[in-house]
Amino acid sequence: MTELLLDLSFACTHCDQITYLTVHCSGASLAAGPRITAKTDAPCYGCGKYHAIHFHPTGEVISVEPSRSPCGGPIPSRN
Repeated sequence: MTELLLDLSFACTHCDQITYLTVHCSGASLAAGPRITAKTDAPCYGCGKYHAIHFHPTGEVISVEPSRSPCGGPIPSRN
């Protein structure tokens, strides 16, 4: 099984603060390379608003949209 650990960053659509996150991706679909896309939900460090982040397995962020539901989202580390 293919596994990736990606560092992503995005600008909040509400307050424009840059937020950094690390995502762990795994599964056979990753073998499709840049043709596949993934999505995760993450909060902004500044205002706490959640976003849907769509990205390629290369680590390129495709789009960032406001998200209505924080369910299943990662809990950011403030280290």
